Amino acid sequence: MIKGNVSKLSIPFGQVSTQLSPRSDGIGTDNYPVNVTELSGGGDGFNFAFGDMKDRKYTIEAVFVTEYDDYLLCHYRTERVYVAKPIMLRRVTYDGVTIGGVTYTYTAVNTRTASDGVGGEDDETQVITPTYIAGEKILAINMEDVINIQGAKTYWQEINSCRSWAVET
Repeated sequence: MIKGNVSKLSIPFGQVSTQLSPRSDGIGTDNYPVNVTELSGGGDGFNFAFGDMKDRKYTIEAVFVTEYDDYLLCHYRTERVYVAKPIMLRRVTYDGVTIGGVTYTYTAVNTRTASDGVGGEDDETQVITPTYIAGEKILAINMEDVINIQGAKTYWQEINSCRSWAVET
């Protein structure tokens, strides 16, 4: 960390690991490799230009621990991270919502009932499949905007595309 009035700074161009802790918004920490492409300034401060930072999305491979209605508690390195489920799997998206005459009601973190309102015969119990398994690796992408999930905040969203709702058999 550089503090005070610095008149000369030598930094190699290429990949540098940066860490800002904690993030200014209070949600976790920033810790990722960047490519230094330009360095200018001196005296009271320096300006760094990082190649492809604006357009780059960062991903992590976190270890799944616990499932909640709208997010997963995972571990990444030594940190606990909250990873939002894909929008289609979140409770907040469909709980109590009627679409095309079918009402979805959640009964557990990975289970819901789809009812057409006519009678119990047509009702379906649906589950997320495949189920989340403790210790499995979850691929998540860092979103530009914060995701509010059940009172928690995160920038991470799961991008494993293999899960969906299916009729429980």
